Formats: sequence, structure tokens, C-alpha cells
Amino acid sequence: MDMRKALTASTPSIGLLQKENEPLVRRAITNLFIGTSMYFDAVLPQNKADVIAEELLARYEYRSLRLEDILAICIELKESEIYKLTPARIIRQIAD
Repeated sequence: MDMRKALTASTPSIGLLQKENEPLVRRAITNLFIGTSMYFDAVLPQNKADVIAEELLARYEYRSLRLEDILAICIELKESEIYKLTPARIIRQIAD
């Protein structure tokens, strides 16, 4: 998965997926960020990953993201020059 594939994917947004099965979407987002955090100093705790998932599903401007977009963001985070991953840093990366 790269940014080009994520931008051209035709899958539904997380807002639409949330209407169908919210717990599954929340768990997928949480697991993506926990998995990404394994590349950094400390693994993101479940409660902090839940905060990120809650933020993405609650804010209107993030609900249009697709899971492919979130995966591409995780890949960018992994390949970046940062050493400590925090929920604030993840949200900032998503906003960018």
C-alpha cells in the first residue's frame, strides 16, 4: 500500500463503515495504530489507541477518511524521522 493506491481506492469512508459495524471499525483503527507504534520506542497502550480511534470517528473532517488512508498515514509515520509516537503526533500527522 502506498499513497497513490490509497488515494485511488474505491472503498467506503470510515464514517459509512461505522454505521454498518462501529466496533469492528474502531478495533481496526486501534490495531493499525498499535501495530505502527511497535516500530517506535514504546508500544501505544490500548487506551491511547482508543482515544485516537474515537477522535477519528467523532470529528466530521476525519470521517471521510478510508481505512486505506489511515494505513498510508501509518506507513508515513513509520518511515518518518520521529522517535516517540504519541496520540497528539498521530492526530497532527492525520491533519497534515
